[in-house]
Order: sequence, then C-alpha cells, then structure tokens
Amino acid sequence: MNAFNKIFLYYTALTLLHLSQIQAADFVIFSYDRPMQLYALLESTEQYLKGIERITVLYRASNSRFEQSYQEVYKQFPKVNFLKQGNNPSQDFKPLFLQACNAGTSNYILFAPDDIIVKNYADLNYCAQALQTYNAYAFFLRLGTHLNYSYPHKKHSPLPPLQPIDTDMYSWTLRNGTFDWGYPNNVDMTLYRKDAIMPDLSNISYSNPNTLEAAWAGIAGRILHKTGLCFEHSIIVNIPVNRVQHDYQNNFMNSWNTLELLELFESGKKIDIQPLSGILNTSSHMEYELTFVQR
Repeated sequence: MNAFNKIFLYYTALTLLHLSQIQAADFVIFSYDRPMQLYALLESTEQYLKGIERITVLYRASNSRFEQSYQEVYKQFPKVNFLKQGNNPSQDFKPLFLQACNAGTSNYILFAPDDIIVKNYADLNYCAQALQTYNAYAFFLRLGTHLNYSYPHKKHSPLPPLQPIDTDMYSWTLRNGTFDWGYPNNVDMTLYRKDAIMPDLSNISYSNPNTLEAAWAGIAGRILHKTGLCFEHSIIVNIPVNRVQHDYQNNFMNSWNTLELLELFESGKKIDIQPLSGILNTSSHMEYELTFVQR
C-alpha cells in the first residue's frame, strides 16, 4: 500500500469515528388524534432516516378509541417513547415537551408534527457533521432546490442565493430567504444543536406545538445573519390533510377528517407511503390525495 492510500484510509477512519460519536439526533414528534398520520411518519422515518438516537411522541387522545389506536402504533414501533398529555394539555405541554427534549443523550434535536412523511434517504450524523463543519445554525430537511412556492402564503417563493458546498448540499444566509427559506425556528424537521436552541425553548411561553412555533419564530431576528443548510432534494413533505388546532387558520386540504382516518386505521389500513418516494414537491406543504393499504 502506497503512502497516499495509507493517508486516505487514515483520514477516512477518523471521519467515520467522528461521525459515530456524534449520535445525532433526538427526535420529538407532536400528535393529536392522528394515529393514522403518525404511523406513516414513523414508518417513513424508519425506512429513510439514519442517525436517530431517540424518538419521543408527545401525544393527545380525545377519547378511548384514539387512545387504543395510538397503542396499536406503539405495538408496531416499540422502540419509540410515547408521552401522553393529561386532562390539562395547555398546562402540561411545555413541561412534557422539555422533558422529551432533555430525555435523550444526543447534542442534536429535530421536531415534527405527525402529518409529515419522509420521502428521501438521509443520515442525520452527516447533517450534524455539516452543522459543525460550516458553523451553521440549522439543517433544513424540508427544503431543497426544487421548492419555489409557499403553500401557507399561496405565493411564489424564490430561492435565496444558494452556495453549493458539497455534492448535494447548499448553504445560504437566513436573512436572504423568504417564507420557508427565511423561517429558521420551526418544528418541521429541522436539525438544531441543542445548546443553540434549548435556552430559548425553556424561557419562552407556549401551550401547544403551534404557539411554540409562533413564539419561537418571534425571536428569530437575532439569528438571521447565520447560515442555513439543506440538501439538493428535500427529505420530507408535509401533507396538510386536516387541521386539529384552532389557534391559527392554516391552509389545509380538509379531505379526510380525524374520525374518518381513525375508522380506516381501526379497519387495519395505513397510508401508502411508497408513491411519495423521491417526489419533487414545489412547496414544503403539498396537497396530495392519500391512498391506503393494509398494515
């Protein structure tokens, strides 16, 4: 073996060792009366994502039927930690959320509502390493170079000036982005360093996932000079089938309500996630007619 090959193998080994020590990331999921959608998120996460240290589902069930279906989800994904809200969800959300954030051992974390589906492969160890290498604020799994429309605002969303920094990775300055590209504090599967966000998440006031994101977004001005990272192709897509919160009038499809999906789930159905594999959505939220298969 020549000297060049020895040096190459040495640095490759160091890189792999460093990646194995990162243990990214802890993953906190929010779910309310949507076991069908939660199942699809967990199934797609299991299929496509590497490098998750711990998954915690912080959930609410409005009656025993929803609770029973959540128990069915747990049976299928026994390694996932389920943390149930009580009779005063607006009061217990923040302490349970912080408990979920602090339960894992990773230095990295990401969040998601239950109506997200993972559609492309990604290794979160690689994403965490990129955050370190480029001193970036966050890695946005929902963004990609094919996204040019804001579904919540119903407007064209131009790409910011993107800098290619790896084979399939781009960076940009957060203040130069509009809509999703300039919205750094979100709960839509963005990877963060815990030490960069947990002090703020401990200090601001909120009572559910939507007020959490709103309060957190409201203090993002001081970090807009920092760098965001994304892959060329987005890793996830949000399917806004229905809305279960009433704090904000977000756009949604209203194609299946929670009871209709519950009845399908009770009959043994699941969302067929395979047609979404690799789909090139133009917005991080995409209207899509769900299809179902037997679990």
